[in-house]
Amino acid sequence: MSNGPDMNHLVMGSEGNFGIITEAIIKVKPIPEVRIFDSLLFYDWEDGVQFMHAVSKMKVYPTSCRLVDNEQFKFGSTMKPAHGSHWETVVENLKKFYVLKLKGYDADNLVACTLLFEGDKVEMTARHKAVVELSKQFKGMVGGPENGMRGYLLTYLIAYTRDLALNHGVAAESFETSCPWQKVSSLSVRVK
Repeated sequence: MSNGPDMNHLVMGSEGNFGIITEAIIKVKPIPEVRIFDSLLFYDWEDGVQFMHAVSKMKVYPTSCRLVDNEQFKFGSTMKPAHGSHWETVVENLKKFYVLKLKGYDADNLVACTLLFEGDKVEMTARHKAVVELSKQFKGMVGGPENGMRGYLLTYLIAYTRDLALNHGVAAESFETSCPWQKVSSLSVRVK
C-alpha cells in the first residue's frame, strides 16, 4: 500500500504468532459483464502525468489506469511475440510509420497508458469514452485494446523475467510510493 504498511498482512502472515483465524466472511461479487482494455500514447512523460492527474479528478474513472515510462514501453515492445505472417509484419510497420512519422511521436520519449474498465456494459462504455475524450486534452492517441491487454500481461511477464534474472545475479524490484502530483516527475527522475 502506498500509504503505509497494512497491519492485516502482519497478522495474516505471522503464521499464528499474533492470532488464529477462527471465522471469516467472504464477499462474492458477480463476474463483470464486460472487460474493456485499451491503451493511450502520449508524446512524453509530462503529458502522461498531467493526463493521470486529470483522470484522478474524474468521477468516472477506469478500473485500472497505468502509465508506463519510455524505458518500460521499450522493454514491453521487445517482449512482443514474433509476427505469425508477412502480412502482420507489414501491418506493424505501417502502424509504427503512422505513429512515428505521421503523428510525430519520438520513439525515445513517448509513453503509454494502459486502461481497463470492468463492470456494467453501458456504464463502462461511457467511462471508456469519457477517459479517451479526456486524453485528447493532453495530446493522447488511442493505441488499441491489444496493446492495453498486452500491457497487463507484461506485468505478469515481468515477474517471471525478474525471477530468471535473479538466477543470473541481477536483482530488480518495483515499489509503490505516494507524493503530491506536482512532484511526480521530479520523484521519477530522482529514483531513476
